[in-house]
Amino acid sequence: MRPAALIFATFILTGATLAQTAQPITLTLTRDLVRTVTQNGKSTEQITANVKSVLPGDTFIENLTVRNTTTKARNLTVRLPVPKAAQYIGNATPSSNRWQVQFSADGGKTFAAAPLKQTIIDNGIKKEVVVPINKYTDARWIITGLKPDESLKFNFRAQVK
Repeated sequence: MRPAALIFATFILTGATLAQTAQPITLTLTRDLVRTVTQNGKSTEQITANVKSVLPGDTFIENLTVRNTTTKARNLTVRLPVPKAAQYIGNATPSSNRWQVQFSADGGKTFAAAPLKQTIIDNGIKKEVVVPINKYTDARWIITGLKPDESLKFNFRAQVK
């Protein structure tokens, strides 16, 4: 099982992309393990930061830190694919007045705000249906601007299949 976890980690570390910018931007990708523990009869989340690997059934948070190392950067798009060995389960950093979050269910070919919808044909009738979030393949954030030496952190939760 350990080799699969290592392959999974390698995929994640190469998964972030930056588009439409020539400014020096650094991207840092980390993963936090999420466990539910019971203390004094109450369930709480226990977060273990910067884990190197995860195993089937584990829930984790993909964290992408975007840092501008020089002058003001504008119109950045950062994309964070859901690892192939996992499924998206939610809690993505929501849109704000400085960025917009969008999702893809087709490997990053098209993006839209959640909930994603698709058209299907059911008994010869076209229907628009909501795509289940566990079918999302990518998240991206479109950032209007990033000040000099500013960092922004984006994330989502996923579960290893």
